[in-house]
Amino acid sequence: MVDAVRGAWPAGRPLLVRVSATDWVDGGWTPEETVDLARLLHGHGVDLLDVSTGGLDPDQRIPVGPGYQVPFARQVRDKAVLPVGAVGLITVRPVTRGSSAGSSPWRR
Repeated sequence: MVDAVRGAWPAGRPLLVRVSATDWVDGGWTPEETVDLARLLHGHGVDLLDVSTGGLDPDQRIPVGPGYQVPFARQVRDKAVLPVGAVGLITVRPVTRGSSAGSSPWRR
């Protein structure tokens, strides 16, 4: 699917994909699997990964707070060497320092 989209999308335009880095449940999708997926997607022409987290399982326990999803984006950026976008209650400047927010998404 990514190859088909990349093939149809103009070469000069970035291809962004949004993923959930974890679904917050035991035995579910993990941040390590997200890093593996990011590497795979990068190899297929994805330019930036927008990293969020799950929200669909009734058993999940999400520790919501300022910037609570930023560490997942940072992990993908650092381990998969792929530019990322971070989301999740990014409301204050200190949360964005050292994260992808507030800087060019094309810079690592």
